[in-house]
Amino acid sequence: MSERDDYEAIFPLGGRVKNFLGRNSMEWFLWPLWTKTIRNGNVQYWCPWPFINRRCGSSGEGFALWPLGGHFYQQNCYQERYCLWPLIYERTYEQPDRIVQRGFLPFFAYEKTAHTEDLSIIWPLWGHRWETNPHYEERRILWPLWVQGNGEQKYINRWAPFHTYSENKVHHISKEWFAWPFVKQMDWSEKGLKIHQEQCLFFLFWQQTQTNTDKNFLALKTHFWPVYSYWDNGQGHRQMQMLSLFEVFFPNNVVVQRIYNPIFALYRFEEQGHSRRQSLLFRLIQEEKTPSLKRFRICFMLDYLNTENDKNFSLFRGLLGYHKSGNQKTVSFLWKQFKSIDQQKKRILHPKTL
Repeated sequence: MSERDDYEAIFPLGGRVKNFLGRNSMEWFLWPLWTKTIRNGNVQYWCPWPFINRRCGSSGEGFALWPLGGHFYQQNCYQERYCLWPLIYERTYEQPDRIVQRGFLPFFAYEKTAHTEDLSIIWPLWGHRWETNPHYEERRILWPLWVQGNGEQKYINRWAPFHTYSENKVHHISKEWFAWPFVKQMDWSEKGLKIHQEQCLFFLFWQQTQTNTDKNFLALKTHFWPVYSYWDNGQGHRQMQMLSLFEVFFPNNVVVQRIYNPIFALYRFEEQGHSRRQSLLFRLIQEEKTPSLKRFRICFMLDYLNTENDKNFSLFRGLLGYHKSGNQKTVSFLWKQFKSIDQQKKRILHPKTL
């Protein structure tokens, strides 16, 4: 370790540290009387911090008496001036594109880039914005309440909080608010589907429909938080759950849908084709029905199963039960299994050979 890699400090008496408070290095003596910082080749001195500031180094130089005024610059790179910080300022950046910012807050603010000009007078009372490549023009009064903007790629008409409509013409996405934040509507297209979404109070009521006119396809998802969630993929697969606490907040999270959301399933229903499953009281009571199977179960207490080849009935896991598989029948009582009388007779008539 070299001498410059070693450092120590006793705050606020003095010291030198590295990678501290976002700086590459920082030194001080009787802080805040004298402080030196280095960041990306930019050296700054404060004496005392933060009122008297001098900057030097490869990334610029300048002097400031905060908050009265200051001037920092680098040839062909940037220039910054301020007076009565942060009220009066002027900033010019040359690379990679020229940016000019001027302001006397809150009376005047102006910004100009290669493709944008933005002007505000007595912010937020009045504002005007111009954009080129692509063209866009916007006017603002009492921002963000009244905004009117129109261009090649986007459109906005806002009379907040009563009504707002905006449109992204490139991606064909439209949003509309009524009496914000009560009702919101969205329309967009994705993977050949037309999607319409409605919300009331953000997540209290949430509904989305997906349609494809070519295939006569309709999918629906509805949330009434936290009472229930309903989902129909339009191809014979439906789900419904009460209560539903997380689904509306994580609509595309498979882990939440399969692991966490069923934990709160006071009632859950799922149907796919001719198969149906239901559960009640957090899966305490379950029912399942398919073309080849019928099952009803109350956790630990009762289990009933009926298939093409098997029939099974059990109370308290075998306290009393009946099982039939093919021609074999078994009765259980007090958790002991007994063969049927017919099977015992067959054993007597056809004893095993020795």
